[in-house]
Amino acid sequence: MIVVYIGIDKYSNKIKSLYKSLGAEIIHYKNPLKAMDNFCEINPSIIHYCKNDFPRVWKIVLSSLRETYKEDECIFVLDDELNEKESNEFVYLKGSFNLSPDKIDSYKEYLENTLIPVNKEKIFYPENGDICIGFMNPEDFSYISGKIYSLSESEIFIYTDESIDSLNLKKDIEIHNASLSFRDKVITISFTITALNEKLRCKIINKSEDYSILTSSLFV
Repeated sequence: MIVVYIGIDKYSNKIKSLYKSLGAEIIHYKNPLKAMDNFCEINPSIIHYCKNDFPRVWKIVLSSLRETYKEDECIFVLDDELNEKESNEFVYLKGSFNLSPDKIDSYKEYLENTLIPVNKEKIFYPENGDICIGFMNPEDFSYISGKIYSLSESEIFIYTDESIDSLNLKKDIEIHNASLSFRDKVITISFTITALNEKLRCKIINKSEDYSILTSSLFV
């Protein structure tokens, strides 16, 4: 489980102890926009944002987060007091928890009750080029090839051989019968593209028995 902590100063010992007790790794960013650019690559369970350090950017970060991660996929905690207008915006943008100094105990209880569905699957990171993929773009019938950056039972991340900007791909496109090559095996998978950044983020659909066998073998 990974926590992305966004704040100018290093997190307090109390925060460190809280996340350590939950078995979480903390990654500290001093630049919220840089952190936002890396969400898909890091695949965090929690974003801990210090509002007092960056009071004008938290709504942009939260809005961007919810474009990729639903509320049950990543927790967004805002560390500082909110006025009534900000509280309404926080709820509207689907923030998770507003943390003030007197709420640390209730925040720990909240995490313990919430983290079970948020905990991430095991993720396999192949050596560069170990797992290749190729598929037809349903938009223009062009062939797209690439390499797998990471995979889990439900998702894959793809580095395409050509720049993503040059490909006629869109979010929510379904790709069927893509060929996944690993060692001496080729299996067929289908997926939905859920995000296009430096990599394609794809949700596996109609998971085949061959893909289940592959992922099971990788996590032994």
